Amino acid sequence: MQLDGETVHLRSPSQAIQAGVVLVPEDRKQQGVVVEHRIEDNLVYGNTDLLHSGNWVLPKGLHEFARNAISRLGVKGAPEQRIDSLSG
Repeated sequence: MQLDGETVHLRSPSQAIQAGVVLVPEDRKQQGVVVEHRIEDNLVYGNTDLLHSGNWVLPKGLHEFARNAISRLGVKGAPEQRIDSLSG
């Protein structure tokens, strides 16, 4: 596979994510989020390997990860806000 002009050999989903490959479903509202859950919950669903210690996801790490992702992605909302309360 070519990524940014370079050949990459991805052997796992985590390698793909680390390389910047993501899945954007055709219907993001139906397939891309759990609308009844908070923004921070939805952000962590595909990234638990980045936030765990042993078998636990640490709340402090979750909040920090969510705040950084919200800022980086330009999301207008707070980490604890439910997805279904957002416009668009």
